[in-house]
Amino acid sequence: MPELITLDDFHQTTVAGAAVWDYTNTAKPTFFGATDSTGSFKPTTPVPKSLRIVARGYVPVDLVQGLRSSTRPKMIKLHPGTYSGFMPDAGMTTWKADNKPLLIQFTAAGLTRSGRDVRDLKASEYFQYKCVEDEQWAELKTRSNTFPTFGKEFTTPIYDLNMLRFPEPGIMLAHIANTGVEVRFTRCN
Repeated sequence: MPELITLDDFHQTTVAGAAVWDYTNTAKPTFFGATDSTGSFKPTTPVPKSLRIVARGYVPVDLVQGLRSSTRPKMIKLHPGTYSGFMPDAGMTTWKADNKPLLIQFTAAGLTRSGRDVRDLKASEYFQYKCVEDEQWAELKTRSNTFPTFGKEFTTPIYDLNMLRFPEPGIMLAHIANTGVEVRFTRCN
């Protein structure tokens, strides 16, 4: 019987509560199961070939060959976690720029989107994201959320705010790559 064991890439510990989604129909994925408290998932029904594993605080992982006898994907943290205020116990956090019409939204499931206002934000496409730790900043990188995502590299986000810092809870500073300008954001929720 196949088994899935989710591992934290950095700490080499297991990731409990990861949701496993059947992406056979990419337009309408269906929930297939979840890892238990040990990070293990042993399906009792036939395993689809197209799966996406989603865990709070980690970049989603796609599998296109189903599960083998023991599949052990390594989950990468969305954010190094050294900056306070990133995802304060919320499934989704929205940040509003203090001096320009810009909203940026992050989800705990690894998705981000941006817009000039709430209507524009809700209509915008989600991208997958991760942050890479630097000495003072965390570098934000994004990629398409279309299935499958492997082989698609993370690049600088489409809105050019590629360096983030959280100096205090509820405050995010973003550095615009081309100009060196810092934009201050306040958490909306």
